[in-house]
This record gives sequence, structure tokens and C-alpha cells, in this order.
Amino acid sequence: MSFEEDYANPNLTLKELAIKYNTTEGKIRYRATKSNLPLCGRIKNSREASKKALTKITISEYENIKKMYIENKFTTKEIGEYYNISPGQIARILKKINVIARVGEERDKYEIHHSYFKKLTPLKCRILGLLASDGDINITPTGRTRIRFSSKDIELINLINDEIGGAIYTEIGCKRNYILSNEIGEDLQSFGICPNKSLTLQINWDKIGVMKNYFLLGLIEGDGCIVFNEKKDYGYVPRIDITSGSNDFCKQIQNLYPQFNGKQCKITESKDQTKDIFTFHILTTNRKDCLELSYILKNAAIECGMLKRKYDKICRMIEFLEKKRLQEIT
Repeated sequence: MSFEEDYANPNLTLKELAIKYNTTEGKIRYRATKSNLPLCGRIKNSREASKKALTKITISEYENIKKMYIENKFTTKEIGEYYNISPGQIARILKKINVIARVGEERDKYEIHHSYFKKLTPLKCRILGLLASDGDINITPTGRTRIRFSSKDIELINLINDEIGGAIYTEIGCKRNYILSNEIGEDLQSFGICPNKSLTLQINWDKIGVMKNYFLLGLIEGDGCIVFNEKKDYGYVPRIDITSGSNDFCKQIQNLYPQFNGKQCKITESKDQTKDIFTFHILTTNRKDCLELSYILKNAAIECGMLKRKYDKICRMIEFLEKKRLQEIT
């Protein structure tokens, strides 16, 4: 069956078409436009159906929605399923009647916690590190701030979605969080995470203060590497490194952590021929420094969590290096 025939099938949604053709909904729309298919009519029908469903909710039922949300602790998704409308429409009704959205685990995943970074906690600093590594910020044509976080690890995608909210999209090779919030964008910029940050990342360490280890944890979860390199006649050599597009940012890390500033520590650079830009790596292969960094990361992870596969590597590295240290003493 051709794309045109699939697109004309009213039983297939844009999302289902995107899954079938292993692409995004936006590219399906683009392909439909190129093929002169009735894209506008399709969107219009969707909006009309949504509007028709919303008219089923009368003002007299607003109090019942409020009761279900506040007293019975239903999520907007569960209330939407009850009334056969979307979670977003329930959220708009609650906002209209001045009901404050819940935050944390009880908040529905589509709602955004706009004041999330107003007060720092260890977990929030970890998420700052993740956004500094694999996140990006840009301004949409309508003037709204869009925050995106991309990762192949669904564990991290769900963490950000559970904590901050927004939407999750599947793209080729990874998943991505989308968060539209001018308030969160302003808070991130106050920490030094700005649009086009890759080449000019300058973190406000004074604002992060004593929680810098949690930020480092998120940074290594996103753009860090924890490995053992096997060398002939020498055994396993540990290595912890961080990748960044900013040489100045690597130097900031060196100044904060002496473990990245020893004899077996260095900043290397490599050039991306396709984009004509440099990528910098700050790394250490010193056993003592790797052991100290591993304990810093493990202690931080105990308090605010860590990506499981990297936490397991940290634990194995500690076990290996402690064994080597005892052998050298004896």
C-alpha cells in the first residue's frame, strides 16, 4: 500500500503513520504537503472533534472535575478518560477555575512545573547537569522558550518528564523531552544554560554552590564516560572523562575538581569534519583520582539516583581500584 493510500485511510492517525514509516509526525505532514494531500482538512477535522468533545463538559460539571482532582487525587489523564477528552483539556478547565496543579509524582505528565528550578535540591542539580550536557534551549517563532532533552536512555527521559512535565516524542535513534516554558528558560539561563550553549557554556557555580557534586553527576550521566581500558602486560586502566563543545567549560571543571587536574589528566580536542567544530574531552586515567571521583559520584547517586548502567560501572570501578590499592599497600 502506498503512502498516499495510507494517508487517505481515516482510521490511521498521524502518530500511527509516523510509527509505520519510522519517522516523525512533522515529516509525515511535510511529505503530505509535497504530495499535495489535504493536510489542513485532516488537522481541521481533528480540532473539530476535539472541540465537539469539549462541549460535552458543562459548567455544572466543573465542580465534579475539581472534586475528582483535589479530593479523590485523580490525574488529569484519568479524569480525561472518564469524560472522554484529552488530559490537556482537563488541565485547561482546572486552570480556568483556579485549581493549582499538583507537582511531583502526583502531577500529570502533560502539565509543566514552571517554577521547578526556583529552589534547588540535589535531584534538581542532577537534572541541571543533564540539561547542560544533552539539553538545548531555543526561542520559537512565537517567542516561547523551548527546552529539549535527548537521550537513548528512557530512564532519563522519564525522570525529566516525571519531575518537570511536558511531552515525550520518539525520534530516530532516541527519545526527546519537549518543554515549553519561558519561566524555566529564564531560570536555566540564570544558571548559565543558555541558547547555543554548546560552544559557550559558562555555568554559574556560585548559584549551584555546595550542590556541585550532583551537577557533576548529571553531567557525567549525559556526556560522561566511565570505562576500563585493557592494556597488554599492564591490566585494566580506568578512565573517567567528560565531553564538551567548550574548552572554557572543561577548564572550569579542572578548577573545581583537582582530580581532573593531575599528572595523568588532560584536555584533548577532536574536530568534527561534517560541522567544522571542535569537541573537547577532559579526562583522567590516574587510579587515585578515578577512585576519588567514583566515591563522589556514588555518594551523590545514593541521595538523588543515577542511571543504572553508569552506577553499576562506578561500583565496579570502586571495587577494582580498592583491590588494587590494597595490593599496593601489602
